[in-house]
Amino acid sequence: MRIVLPRLAFILSLVSAALGADSTGTIEGRVSDPASAEFLERVRITVEGTPLETFTDTAGFYRVSGVPAGSARVRAAYTGLPPREATVTVSAGRTAVPTANSAAPAGAAPTSSSWPGMS
Repeated sequence: MRIVLPRLAFILSLVSAALGADSTGTIEGRVSDPASAEFLERVRITVEGTPLETFTDTAGFYRVSGVPAGSARVRAAYTGLPPREATVTVSAGRTAVPTANSAAPAGAAPTSSSWPGMS
């Protein structure tokens, strides 16, 4: 019995690490045109340093899953508008939402101005 318990504990730790220790989270939001306040469809959303990308739906919503936990730089690109970027903190198993305070034109420092409707 003494030998079985340590082995069982070891096996359970391996299984829980494989199943439940996901070190990724999700980034989601909604994008609108800053001039018209209309929500934008087909905005390309990418996460810098990863192959992750998606496009906004007809209501301007997007969701990117599998984002590594930690600081992530999100970029929104839409034909006719300058690209925008925001930095968010992604926690494992959680959803992060870029805010207007974390957004800026690509290559610029974040400001309090609105990223096309990030909410």
